[in-house]
Amino acid sequence: TIVEIAPHKKGPVYAVLQAAEHIADDEEVVVNYCDFGWHWDYDDFCSFVARPEVEGCIPSYKGFHPHSLGTTYYAYLKVDASDRLLELREKESFTDERMQEYASSGTYYFKKGAHVKKYFQQAMDEGVQKNGEYYVSLVYNLMSADGLKVFAYEIPYFLQWGTPEDLMEYLSWSNAFRLTAQIRDGTLLEESLSAVSWMAGAGERPFQLLEDKPVFVESLLSFPKAARYIFVLDDTQRLYGERIGIHFPGAQICSVDEATGADGAKGVLSDAHAHGAVLLAPWDKLCWWDLHVFVSMADAPLLWTFSNTVNLRRHPTRYTFLSTVTSGGVKVVSEEGKDGR
Repeated sequence: TIVEIAPHKKGPVYAVLQAAEHIADDEEVVVNYCDFGWHWDYDDFCSFVARPEVEGCIPSYKGFHPHSLGTTYYAYLKVDASDRLLELREKESFTDERMQEYASSGTYYFKKGAHVKKYFQQAMDEGVQKNGEYYVSLVYNLMSADGLKVFAYEIPYFLQWGTPEDLMEYLSWSNAFRLTAQIRDGTLLEESLSAVSWMAGAGERPFQLLEDKPVFVESLLSFPKAARYIFVLDDTQRLYGERIGIHFPGAQICSVDEATGADGAKGVLSDAHAHGAVLLAPWDKLCWWDLHVFVSMADAPLLWTFSNTVNLRRHPTRYTFLSTVTSGGVKVVSEEGKDGR
């Protein structure tokens, strides 16, 4: 059944009430928003809500989800040890650690259509809204206040597409994971290429695991394969030399300290350049690049760049920016965080 209603800005509770006559009092009802995707076990969900004590259920997620890195807030649930709802807040979290709180997916289950009619109307009558909109999520506070049991049902993967920014972020992360899953070429592009990775000053961070490999390993494997690998460590990292050798047999380990930092860097680069081309490879970046484009440009000094990413727009002061000419040449390199657009 399709119900046509006049345009409004009162939110989904008002919209659903316009179709109330089509909702049977004794049938289960799911109200579903239309701007997301997810991965879940539907059969398990059906078994969960079939329990007699479940009068309402909110499929929810928590933990790391890329869209939660932004400034947009969603509907958050406060629950007890059994995941029974104690309180729900719309557009507002309960703590500063909102990734650890259940966030509503936008799917809302009601055991009976009668609950929908009663509590949706009550929300309208009592002005239970946020910023002028009547959200389905807030209806559950009314149900809980009447002693009806509402539960969170955890889903493992949730994809937020609610705004153009949300969709762009999803596409960016989706593309990154897709490319990461591809087999890396591993072809030695240049017999004389030396890759220099400067890890001095980074402490233990390069050696933290990303899936089953240290971060620095995943990073270097995403760049062109080199004939020689040179790792620059500080005095506090000397013990990591053996661990580096496991992943890059024959790698050269150089040590610098605060007193010799600049001179040490010059020495490392001079030595590397004496053998041929040099790639200064960061230890904390994954890079997806076009082999043919790289080979066609490799005779000239290259600065590897990217543009128009979610994190770049969100945190411009964390990056260094380039001013280029039409041909692609670099005109100006700004200081980190300066002149970022």
